[in-house]
Amino acid sequence: QYRWLEVCLPGSPLPPADELEGFLRPGVTLAHLGQSFDRTETTAKAKIFDPDMDLFLQEGLKFQHTDNINLWFDAMINVGFPKVFMPDTNDIYEAKNLPKLIYCLHALSFYLEKTGLTPSIIPLTANSISFTDQQKDQMHKVLADISMPEFAKANTAVEEELLASTMKKMEKRKQIENEILTTEKTYFDGLKRLHENFEKPMREADAKRNTMIPTAASDKIFSNTKMIRSTSEAILPKMEQGQTTEAILFLYPFIRDLYTDYAVAYRESAAEIEKQKAVREGFDAFLKRQPETLESLLLTPVQRVPRYLLLLVNLLSSYDEQDPDYASLKKAVKVISSVADEMNEKIREYENFQAIEDVRVRLWGTGTPALHTPGRVLIRVGDLNKQLHKDPTQKHPRRLFLFNDILIYAVAFDDKNYTASATKGVMDAASVVAEKTHKYVPKGLRDFGRKIKESAGEVLYNPNPNLTTYVFKSSVRLDKLELSDTDHQFFKLSHEGKDYRFESVDNHAAWIADLDVAIRAAKKKH
Repeated sequence: QYRWLEVCLPGSPLPPADELEGFLRPGVTLAHLGQSFDRTETTAKAKIFDPDMDLFLQEGLKFQHTDNINLWFDAMINVGFPKVFMPDTNDIYEAKNLPKLIYCLHALSFYLEKTGLTPSIIPLTANSISFTDQQKDQMHKVLADISMPEFAKANTAVEEELLASTMKKMEKRKQIENEILTTEKTYFDGLKRLHENFEKPMREADAKRNTMIPTAASDKIFSNTKMIRSTSEAILPKMEQGQTTEAILFLYPFIRDLYTDYAVAYRESAAEIEKQKAVREGFDAFLKRQPETLESLLLTPVQRVPRYLLLLVNLLSSYDEQDPDYASLKKAVKVISSVADEMNEKIREYENFQAIEDVRVRLWGTGTPALHTPGRVLIRVGDLNKQLHKDPTQKHPRRLFLFNDILIYAVAFDDKNYTASATKGVMDAASVVAEKTHKYVPKGLRDFGRKIKESAGEVLYNPNPNLTTYVFKSSVRLDKLELSDTDHQFFKLSHEGKDYRFESVDNHAAWIADLDVAIRAAKKKH
């Protein structure tokens, strides 16, 4: 054991052999040993307490020395060393069972040799080491009341544990491979039903001129489901032949293009379904006759990638780094993980675009900024009350739109409150408002979507009569905005010497938190 430590820790001074056990109690040598065979970043960068053991030699053991022992434990766990051989912290630090520590080192040396992480332990012979009679007597006294491990059987015990561990990993691998196969069959069956029960009859109806929905609508709904179905069909035979790993390695190069594009297209597919159901009763009736929904089947490819990732991570854990397929599987996990992240990011971008688009079609009036700009994110939308400076008891409702770079506030459009002269500038951005006319739009108008002809022949109308719309009032760059008085019922926003006080009825704290984070980020960016 002593010679093995010398080989593993070249240049590290070791005490005489009969003093080794006491020398190991502060864990310094054990920690250095752990860093020699465990190359993980956490272990490599871990700091060893009292690395030269100066403090231990001068003042004895300190509690911080247990950190060194724990570092060694972590290193053994990281390389898969069976815990059954490990001593407890107190067996070492308080010398409660030092023979168990030596036995652990003995077993560890065999284990690390088998896994190729360190040289093998050098067998000792009668001629390679000797002890004085005094040393022998002293050791007999120390060991008299201690049950000694069977050092001669350490190698066999390690091999049995390795075999048991290998069998467990093989069993685990088989279970995961079966789960991958079972879920892939279920997934492929769903893709087939999507084609047979929905896409095929819809396209056949179109071919017979009995159009259920237009061809362009079908193309948008089913996107690249055919390619996804073909890919799943191609890997199933390999899985059924027990070649699950090979099937996954065949699949992963196609995943990025196939599934990232599909994840974005799925949102448009769902929107197209709702659009066609609203205008085509035959299509709506066809969908209602089916035992499952079209939307649920279209969603399965979006859900499959996270499932692939979960199963692959579990499958990888059943392999050792020395296995031939380990590196390829690890690469597959990395690729599919990045695809899952990319899909989530694409979905977030799409949802953000749709949210901003919803604001764009509702917000109108002179000075309304272009909302779709690169990098802009909608954070929060809500109704707040603006407090008037002249009369703080009066509150005027305002609609606020918080983005990551600007804050917009507007008022809800109400035809009873706006006349042609009052909203003249507002109408400029939306339609054809007369520059010359000063006549009023009749008050009490309910259907503001209906065109109203003025005496001058001009036309005034709401661009989106079916939506609740908002008249743009102002926008402010967040890096030019100051937030204060957040501990009151109202919070204050200051811009270019002017103060604006707002109150949110339902989400006051959330508005303050989002404003604070967004304003700080914008100022830091600029």
